[in-house]
Amino acid sequence: MPRLIMMTTAALLLLPVTASAASFTVEELGAGEGHEGDCYTWLAREPADDPSQAVFEDAGGRAYIKVDGQVFSLRASGGNRGEEHSTATFEDKTTGLTVAQDVVIEQASGADNWGAYIVKGKLKITYQGETQTIRVRGKSVCEAPERSAVPSDRKRPEKPATPPAVP
Repeated sequence: MPRLIMMTTAALLLLPVTASAASFTVEELGAGEGHEGDCYTWLAREPADDPSQAVFEDAGGRAYIKVDGQVFSLRASGGNRGEEHSTATFEDKTTGLTVAQDVVIEQASGADNWGAYIVKGKLKITYQGETQTIRVRGKSVCEAPERSAVPSDRKRPEKPATPPAVP
C-alpha cells in the first residue's frame, strides 16, 4: 500500500500545473499617493466595500497604481479616447509593469453635464510576467475643460461674449 501511494504521488507531480492567480497584489492608493490636480480618471474596485478607495488614477499622460505596497508612476503608451468608450495603456519600462485601462462612459453628472463622467470597465495589470484583471468603476473629472481627456464635444460650453455697455 505505501508503494502505491508513493507511485500515485510521483505520477501527480508529473502532471502539468494549471495556471493560478497572479502572485502580486493591487492595493488601494492612500492619501497623497496618486494624482493631485484638476483633470483625472479615478477608479475603484467593483464591487467595493469602500468605493471611495481608488486602485488606479489616470491623469492623461501619467497614471498611478500600488502593487505589493509600492506606488508606481506609469507613462501613457497608447490608447483611444472616444465619446462612449475609452482605452489607454500605461507602463513602467524599468519594472515591466503594464496597465491596460478599458472603460465605458456611462453617464455625465454635474449641473451642465461637463465636469464629471461615471465610468465602468476593467484594468488588465501585468507585472513580473503575471497578469490579473480587476473590474472597476469610477469617475473621469476635469475642473479645467481645456485640458480634459474627455472628447471636446463634452467640454463645458463657452459662454457668449457680453456686448460692451452702451454709454
